[in-house]
Amino acid sequence: MSTIAPTVTHNSWATLEERITILGKWLGKSQEAEDWLTHFNRKEEMMWQQLQSLLKRNETASVFIFDRGRRLYVMGYTGLPTSLYHSSGFQPGELVKKIIDAEQGYKEITLDLIPDYAGDRIFLLLPENPLSKLATMELMESPLWHSLPAVKNGHAYLVDAVKWNSSDAFTREKLMGVLPRLLGQSP
Repeated sequence: MSTIAPTVTHNSWATLEERITILGKWLGKSQEAEDWLTHFNRKEEMMWQQLQSLLKRNETASVFIFDRGRRLYVMGYTGLPTSLYHSSGFQPGELVKKIIDAEQGYKEITLDLIPDYAGDRIFLLLPENPLSKLATMELMESPLWHSLPAVKNGHAYLVDAVKWNSSDAFTREKLMGVLPRLLGQSP
């Protein structure tokens, strides 16, 4: 490709900060990128500070999704978790932290392992794929699901995967307006 046109590659698994900074350099807009990140980080910190009354100290969260049919995944540090895991927000549980430390975006698990990966809050992504959606609904009707402490405490959330399981700047910014309402904060 580079022989016929200017070509750039970018690591879609990199952090938002890394991606925005690189994009700013490529486009000759480094200062604008830095300014945007400063503004974004300030807004994100303010959102988490406003949510402190709803959170416990060091509260954990986990994100699950059925994909590729009936295959179950726990999310590491890509998609929705990039908005949840924050020094003033949720923390990953021990097993999820291992996935993140291994720089994995997600890990396939079996149903019986959900309790081991489940955090104090659970975000279950609703996929578009019909078979995956059916598996999600079956899980939500199962005794296993209803036995999870997060579910018993009303801290399980069904979230549209197509709309919210992304770590791009636009989605992360929109999520700052949605997440407080999802967690029960009045507008």
